[in-house]
Amino acid sequence: MNLQSKNWEKYIFDKERLGKFALLNLCLLGFSLPITSTIPVLLTINSTPINLGLRIIYLVITLYLITGALLKKQSSKISIGGWLFLLFWILYSIRIFYDVEIRNIRFASSSIFKFYTLAYGSGFLAALATMLNARYIDLTVAKRWIYNTIFLANISIFLMVYYLFKTLNPFQLALRVNFSIQLDRNTFLENVLNPIIISYQGEMLSLLSLYFILFGQSKSLMKNVFRVGFLLGLYILLVGGSRGPFVSFTLLFLFILIVKVIRARKTSLFYSKLFITPVFLLFMAIQFIVPRIPWEKISLFNRMISWLEDDYSNSLDNRDEKFEWAWNAFLENPIFGSQFVDQFNSYPHNIVLESLMAMGIVGGSVLISMILRVFYKTFMDVINHGRLIFFSIIAISQILATMTSGSLFAAYTLWILLAFYFALSYKQKKQPIIWQRSFLKIGFLKPLSKL
Repeated sequence: MNLQSKNWEKYIFDKERLGKFALLNLCLLGFSLPITSTIPVLLTINSTPINLGLRIIYLVITLYLITGALLKKQSSKISIGGWLFLLFWILYSIRIFYDVEIRNIRFASSSIFKFYTLAYGSGFLAALATMLNARYIDLTVAKRWIYNTIFLANISIFLMVYYLFKTLNPFQLALRVNFSIQLDRNTFLENVLNPIIISYQGEMLSLLSLYFILFGQSKSLMKNVFRVGFLLGLYILLVGGSRGPFVSFTLLFLFILIVKVIRARKTSLFYSKLFITPVFLLFMAIQFIVPRIPWEKISLFNRMISWLEDDYSNSLDNRDEKFEWAWNAFLENPIFGSQFVDQFNSYPHNIVLESLMAMGIVGGSVLISMILRVFYKTFMDVINHGRLIFFSIIAISQILATMTSGSLFAAYTLWILLAFYFALSYKQKKQPIIWQRSFLKIGFLKPLSKL
């Protein structure tokens, strides 16, 4: 009987099966929201039952993964970033329980059940399950699954734009694209997919398409698919009209080009083409295309100008005010923080400020350490074999996204992607770290024991 039960255990919790379900959960929670939003938008139905049903499915997968991880001895190995992740959520859970259950503080008009399922069901538990089973995920397959999910998400947004606005011309879409539905005249508009998520999806498709164009070894047909993905992502980024994803895209675009230069072992002609071609195209665009564009009709351009000029006269969301309140709340209680929500029972749209506001220097330092760990890991991977560049782009994009939008308890995409990234290793077995490459000499960082 024991032998039979062990065989069933090995079959149900097979490592390959755990890896596939962990990857499926990652793709669904991380990037599938535009896909699942298509049904309520096209059929004009309430999205709450659909979202609730999906969360139950995600939770079932999560519990299956955690159970499987507990039965595998290898899953008990946790990285430094993983321990920081667990420590942060212990501290944050103490703050949440104290504020919600004792001080009776609530997030906006959200019910306690919805709040907890979002923070823990879709957030912490799903991230924990992914981290414990990441070693069973095939990274080559992961790249394909993630990219295909994001590509399909952008196609869904593209179709919904035409369905709702009856045009694909970005200059005719004067306002930021926002997918909302109204079930009847007596109900308020239900925001199904906001502009930030729309722009973020476009950002990710463009950046990951660029990654495959520069680093992939695909055939010419797939190269053309990636070029289409790059342009489609730029279009979705534009019609979303969100500043945060645009700034993030710009920084990560430069990051990818710099990484290409560091890792490439090419002739001077290659480096000349890498920089001269974009500069030439930019010059031609400025001369012949830019003057013909009606910039005043582009929401993203107008919002960037307002942000740079610190003009919020036409904005309903003054982030500076929220930033200032969160900072002052931290200064009032710098050690342990004040509360997990701001003066509007909302969040300040910056997870670093939010962590300082909620948990003071105790919790804020842990979150900052996690962010620094991501950048350190990215740096070490770039100067070595570069096997994690694809996943570094995703992790950094989420960090940058939560610097201008989102919250700690609702940013389940951030947590599941960070947990996955922390579980990956930039080292290969029996492979020494290379401390010197073309264009880069970092021998001063070498450990003293290696000198």
